[in-house]
Amino acid sequence: MVDSPQRLLFAACLFLVANITTGGLQASEEPCPPSTQTGHPTAPVATHKVAAEYSAAALAARVQGVVILRTAIRADGTVSDIEVLKGLPLGLTEQAIEAVQQRLFEPATFCGKAVDVSFNQTVWFELPAVESASTLDAEAIEAGSTAKNNWRASAVFAGIVTLLMAAGFVVLLGVLRTTRGMGK
Repeated sequence: MVDSPQRLLFAACLFLVANITTGGLQASEEPCPPSTQTGHPTAPVATHKVAAEYSAAALAARVQGVVILRTAIRADGTVSDIEVLKGLPLGLTEQAIEAVQQRLFEPATFCGKAVDVSFNQTVWFELPAVESASTLDAEAIEAGSTAKNNWRASAVFAGIVTLLMAAGFVVLLGVLRTTRGMGK
């Protein structure tokens, strides 16, 4: 899946909110020895992602959306302790969990040491785009296109008729005013 700028921004916001609400990276509270790096923790970085697959039922029902999971990223880079924060129906939550379990990470660090952290992960489900017109029924495309064009033509015609009727009404009012004024 290709990440759009909106998705990346959304994921970054979710990450920030999760870290604020859960207390951030839950690293050891021990002070860093003077000989190590700074005491600021680093976030885990995904090194191997597995894409979640649509379940047949969700695809048929045209369900799409996001699954949000709270996970623990272990010091060895594996994922454990998965908790569903926001799920989707028809097996998509289970598909997301299965995909996230297979992910590998460069672990978070604190004082230069790999540590376990709590980390929220999002899994997006979007319906696949139609690849080409040849995969669809050509008659359905033609009928839909013709219907859309007919609707547009009808709307334009109705607009023109409405304008002409309004103009005619204004002219009629003018004529009536003029004839009433002449008859006096």
